[in-house]
Amino acid sequence: MQTTADNPETLTKQQQVASQLVKLINNISTDQLKDLIRALEPIFDTNESISHLLGIPEKKVKKLGQRDRVKLDAILKRLFESSPRMFLGTIDDLYKTNYRNQYLSGELTDADITFLSTEAIRDTFRFEVLRADIVIKIKDSYYQIELQTSHDNMAIRFARYGLEIGINNLSINPETGVYKIQIPEQSVIFLENNKNNPRPNHYEIWWKNEKVAGIQVKELKLWELNIQDVFNRKLYNLLPILIFEYRLKLSEVENIPSELEHLKNSFLSDTKNILSQISLLTDEIADRDIDLVISVLGELIMYFDSSFFGGSIERIGEFKMTFSEQISGYREEITQTKENLKIFMEKVSSVQQELSKVQQEVATAKLEGKIETLYTECEYTSKDISNKLDISLDFVEEVISKLNI
Repeated sequence: MQTTADNPETLTKQQQVASQLVKLINNISTDQLKDLIRALEPIFDTNESISHLLGIPEKKVKKLGQRDRVKLDAILKRLFESSPRMFLGTIDDLYKTNYRNQYLSGELTDADITFLSTEAIRDTFRFEVLRADIVIKIKDSYYQIELQTSHDNMAIRFARYGLEIGINNLSINPETGVYKIQIPEQSVIFLENNKNNPRPNHYEIWWKNEKVAGIQVKELKLWELNIQDVFNRKLYNLLPILIFEYRLKLSEVENIPSELEHLKNSFLSDTKNILSQISLLTDEIADRDIDLVISVLGELIMYFDSSFFGGSIERIGEFKMTFSEQISGYREEITQTKENLKIFMEKVSSVQQELSKVQQEVATAKLEGKIETLYTECEYTSKDISNKLDISLDFVEEVISKLNI
């Protein structure tokens, strides 16, 4: 049976098509090439396959594609798939609320917190889909959080997101009987400072040449934080992405082996430092949150390893890449720490009980001494002693009965 590869005529046609495709690629704009690459990504498993098909370098496919960005977005969004004890501190920091304390006190419950759909399909010719990162409702308030790799202007996107989120969750105002479209409070967490953004992300809504509302977009810049800031401000779900500051640095030196190796060592050192700090959070967040922090950190390490280090971290074994083992190891460490703390507290409790017993005995002895003095030297009656010392008559008479008089 003759295959396509054995048929010279078919092979020639394929070569002609490939040649025409390469010529076409050379004559299209960067934006068109970007759209083409992104359309091919769901079809092909690797950038290498797209590179061969289009006849362009794999690095260019990676740069114009969004495979890594989509994967990275999914990793980052997992940080809000945690318990409220872990992410409410970040909400509080962005919006100046007090939800975490309310949650710990029981004033705010899980039922008060709802993650809403992040997709809004606009009824346009192409049925354009807008995808926000995180949309959350806490009691009657709505919040939108975007995780942004580049420090660029997002005001127009926020205006679109805000309106679509409001429409998705609209209600009827009982006082007026008209639609109530509530634009969420909005914020952006910038992961790296790779572009100057002189214009703020705030925007204004005008009607009949008059400003109806001014929307303030809160900002949190990751490169301005360190581990101590995360702990002090209770930004616990942002702990794993502190290593993101290395992405821009590594991009600038990826073709300079000596500097890349130096940054790699620094990257590994900081990553291990973050891991060593996680056990300090056992009283602040749930065990599953600690697992999530370690897991996300592991995925980010693999992302950096694949993007900048050619898989050398995993290949050489410079870091434990089996994060189920890593989680297990830290779980044992955390469990042992909790057990040691429990034993210590039991010892403290035992000492406190013994001390309390001694103090009670001393107090009783002093009281018995007073009763003896009042009875033998001052010739008080039992009733007089009871009234003077404000103690029971039965106790006074019991003490007197034991006196050798």
